[in-house]
Amino acid sequence: MTKNASTFKKGAKAGPGRTPTPEDIRKAAKVSQTMFQGVFHKFSLMQLEEFIEFMKAGKMNVMEKIIGTVMTKAMRGEGKAAALIWDRMMGRVKENVEISMPKPMVIERPNGEQLVLGHEEVIDV
Repeated sequence: MTKNASTFKKGAKAGPGRTPTPEDIRKAAKVSQTMFQGVFHKFSLMQLEEFIEFMKAGKMNVMEKIIGTVMTKAMRGEGKAAALIWDRMMGRVKENVEISMPKPMVIERPNGEQLVLGHEEVIDV
């Protein structure tokens, strides 16, 4: 491989990038958790056929339309819609990261001097 073979050439496209989030999912993400939970609870108590008829009838407010559309997409298996519902209903999962450092190792030289590895502070032994 030549040196310039891996670099971008002028006018070349980098790639498709990330797929854009659909407009209805972006709108639903802006809804407060309490409001989302209220509408979601209303819809989740409906039978599936009743929910489908409700969505087809179109007699709903804007919030119901947005959340109903996201629920419909989640039922079809769209990951972003399902993730949004879980985030709004349960809250985002907090990731805890635990970092542990190895214990320092002390090496004693023949002249009696001690060398500490894996620790920034000098330890007097």
